[in-house]
Amino acid sequence: MNIELLSPFFDPKEILNTERLTGGRNNHAIRVETEKGIYVLKRYLNKVDRTERFNREVSFLKHCHKVGVNSVPNLLNQDRKSYSILQQYIEGIRPKSLTQFHFSSALKFIKEINENLIGNIKSLPRAADSLGTGSAVVENLGARFHSIGDARIASALRPQTYADFMKVYLNLVNAGSPKNRALIRYLNELSQISSKIFLSPSDFGFHNCIESNNGLVFIDFEYSGIDSPLKLILDFTYQPDFFITEENAHLFSDEIGRPYGLNYLDIPREIRLAFALKWFLMVLKRVSDLPQTKVDPTHAENYFATRVKPLI
Repeated sequence: MNIELLSPFFDPKEILNTERLTGGRNNHAIRVETEKGIYVLKRYLNKVDRTERFNREVSFLKHCHKVGVNSVPNLLNQDRKSYSILQQYIEGIRPKSLTQFHFSSALKFIKEINENLIGNIKSLPRAADSLGTGSAVVENLGARFHSIGDARIASALRPQTYADFMKVYLNLVNAGSPKNRALIRYLNELSQISSKIFLSPSDFGFHNCIESNNGLVFIDFEYSGIDSPLKLILDFTYQPDFFITEENAHLFSDEIGRPYGLNYLDIPREIRLAFALKWFLMVLKRVSDLPQTKVDPTHAENYFATRVKPLI
């Protein structure tokens, strides 16, 4: 391990062991064992947005500490010069199967971070990729498609899956098509559902939590900030690492959305389809990604069959 990655928090002489935990092109997370204890050092690497990632995570963890939320790691130190933070190490594993306990814990966490929010709003930024207008959502889908490229998408999918995907994708993003107009109209209407402020962890789900002896601990808040509850609900539902059943999607959506006048039945199929397609494109991107985040094309096929196709 490069000792420079561990400074300025540690004297090299006190380090007993290090282990790379997670991260791809944008960050490193390193387990550091010393004589005094075990820690996690996280460093943001992407020069384009590492300042924003660092600021969002620090702001979110400080907010949690201030309002007494205990289901996140303690922020122990930070170094703006190296874009690094030092956190408490949580012993545990990612959940293997979901029960009511997991959903109750997730609901409790979202409710807790949004209590006493008004007095702390000035210290919290907008979330990365926060929900904007209907047109912005369509543009985001187009940008994700073009960043992968039509040829790479076609080569990753079976011919029939590719044909089905292109049909629904073009129906949604082509300006003036019925589905495109409906998507933009619905999103613009739902964006006005409430004037209440909502804090989102953003990349939120059971892929970003640790099941410890003391319950669930949620991690990774570099995209967090003020956002729409609608975006959190749909990202949580369609994130690909865990399959969220329709029943649990209803439960989560209605509990989170109730203070904002939003329930699951208010979310039109076109909007749910747009979010499912966004995550499908993210899975496709990982098919040809770096080795540590690369996935097999069967993941994309399975996601399309189980999450996208039921919405078509």
